[in-house]
Amino acid sequence: MTQKILIVDDDKIILELYSEFFKQKGFISHVCDTVDKAILELKNGDFDIILSDVAMPYKDGFEFNNILIQEKITTPIVYMTGFDQDVSIQQRLNKINKKWIKKPVKLTNLLDLVNSELQEQSKI
Repeated sequence: MTQKILIVDDDKIILELYSEFFKQKGFISHVCDTVDKAILELKNGDFDIILSDVAMPYKDGFEFNNILIQEKITTPIVYMTGFDQDVSIQQRLNKINKKWIKKPVKLTNLLDLVNSELQEQSKI
């Protein structure tokens, strides 16, 4: 069965790169450049996993997480951040108990993390 991934990032180059990479790895890939667009996609379709940047304008990854909770959207999520040296970002990511990876991302490591999260979710 083909896995569907929703990639959320305000950087269009990242969206294109990651989308193409995951398509090459057999995923069905959808992209959104804002949290609001991502929420609409999630309400209109089933996704197996979300890959989201943390730092985005308007609404960030933490606000995204809060909206997912409010909307009772339980799709697993993996976060990416270029602010991995920021202790408060690390603490907030750990507090919401979500997997995350630092940018710049090595794509094979990102794939491994996404597959790991999908495997964990299939056991639940």
